[in-house]
Amino acid sequence: MNSTISRWSKSEVDHFDEAEWKRQSPYFTMGELRSKGDGSLVVNWHALNALNLLRKRSGFTMILNSAYRDPEHNRKVGGAKQSFHLIGRAFDVSTVNWMDAHVVSFIHHATLCDFRGFGLYLDRERPFIHIDTGPHRTWQVGQNALDDTDDVYEIL
Repeated sequence: MNSTISRWSKSEVDHFDEAEWKRQSPYFTMGELRSKGDGSLVVNWHALNALNLLRKRSGFTMILNSAYRDPEHNRKVGGAKQSFHLIGRAFDVSTVNWMDAHVVSFIHHATLCDFRGFGLYLDRERPFIHIDTGPHRTWQVGQNALDDTDDVYEIL
């Protein structure tokens, strides 16, 4: 696991030693990170280490809606052509049942763990926050349902 990026086919993910994986990623399973399309997995270790650190420091239980996406699945869900999901550097974290203060705290902790790209998708039935280790940028889709929007943008 010394390389920066690792790739596994669906079959390799299905047969990977879970104990070995747990040593590399204590908070997230391969199943949570693999593509919901073809079942393959690409891991950018810097991004995954940042995600594990975010989980540890924030104390939040995080449900990932999306992590790695294979190109076909990314097209199917309308992902950006140069999406960081395609190279294992992006995660969509569910914010269902989070209070505004949780969202603000999560974003604060994420910035401290080397996440710089933030997309807020909070106005939908299944709200989530996109985080990635790409260049600094923020965006919002739809009407923001967050009362503490100013607090979020102060952090970012």
